[in-house]
Amino acid sequence: MKRMSLTEEVCMSRGEPTQVRKDAPIELPSPEARTAPSDISVLMIEDDMTYYRWVWALLNDCAELTFTLHHASSLADATLMLTDHAPDVILLDMNLPDSSGLDTLLNIKEEAAGIPIIILTASDDREVGLKSVSVGAQDFLVKQRLTGDALTWCIRYAIERYKTEQSRLRTAAIQDFTAALAHDLRTPMIGADYLLDVLLMGALGQVSAQQIPALEQLKQSNSKQLKLVQKLLEIYRYEAAGTETHIRRPIDLERLLGDCILEWNAFAAHAAPIELEVESSIPPIDGDESALLMLFGSLIENAIKFGDKDGKIKIQVTAFHGEINVHVHNFGDPISEDMQKRLFQNFWQGLPGKRSVPNTGLGLYLSQRIAALHGGKIRCSSTEKHGTTFSVVLPS
Repeated sequence: MKRMSLTEEVCMSRGEPTQVRKDAPIELPSPEARTAPSDISVLMIEDDMTYYRWVWALLNDCAELTFTLHHASSLADATLMLTDHAPDVILLDMNLPDSSGLDTLLNIKEEAAGIPIIILTASDDREVGLKSVSVGAQDFLVKQRLTGDALTWCIRYAIERYKTEQSRLRTAAIQDFTAALAHDLRTPMIGADYLLDVLLMGALGQVSAQQIPALEQLKQSNSKQLKLVQKLLEIYRYEAAGTETHIRRPIDLERLLGDCILEWNAFAAHAAPIELEVESSIPPIDGDESALLMLFGSLIENAIKFGDKDGKIKIQVTAFHGEINVHVHNFGDPISEDMQKRLFQNFWQGLPGKRSVPNTGLGLYLSQRIAALHGGKIRCSSTEKHGTTFSVVLPS
């Protein structure tokens, strides 16, 4: 964009800015005369040409960024422009010759889906500005208090915040779809699990010795997939509902971990032995028992899968400065520092060609969410000499 002084007059049609002399007739720029693409494309919908020129000068004086300012003086003009051109951001005066008030914003939103909108309002219309934000505008600026820094900052902030909001909405939509799919899959999978049990017990007729291994393998596979579906539903529960839906009560952590160990000893009879060491006088913690069972069960499962079967798994519980630390330790192949940084990401399964983490990456991600919703955190340390330790820190 060509630099100019505030005293120079600028005119804009539906294309790019054109500099003119005071005594020269205003001519519209041809498409061929348009300037090269700028860093940020701005559509200003404003019928006051004096104010438009002021905004043009403010943007032109910005040293950090380059702007291309497009102009429309009415709702009809803006609608036509938006059919051919999608700017990065819209500056909107809601009082136009052919529309006024919030109706202007709603009409522009309909035509400009996916484009952040900043409202330009008079100093005595701050309530209108606040209402516009409540119905979808990214921000509003008071015309009489406008400065170059405030304008450029507001434009950059509106664009970035809008991108963040759209990303959040896409993530929420994916989570809703995943939860709906998992919910629909769970019922037939539970039914299949029950039917396989009935078949293996011979309740529907004698099963041959050759059929039993196949049925057992099918049941194991179905149970594995059912567990995955249940994890997906739990993740959705924690992401969507937050802490208010979880029943909290004082929990004896030694008893809870003991129950968890008994369950895994029965499930993985040939796994490494699990040893529990609890410091004396550990206070109860306030938490959701079923969620914490899931958290520590996931860590024990990882230790069994990736630990040294000839060694042992050790769980230590200590108290320090109002916090309770639970360390789940095992020996096995160490986890690199690069992998440790990504262990708790959703659906992360390890680096190509390197040691993987549990099948879908959901278990550790869910563990991290459960710890966070209890006001705690989880971390991993791993070296070849000292083995691998997952540590959960919870408020006592």
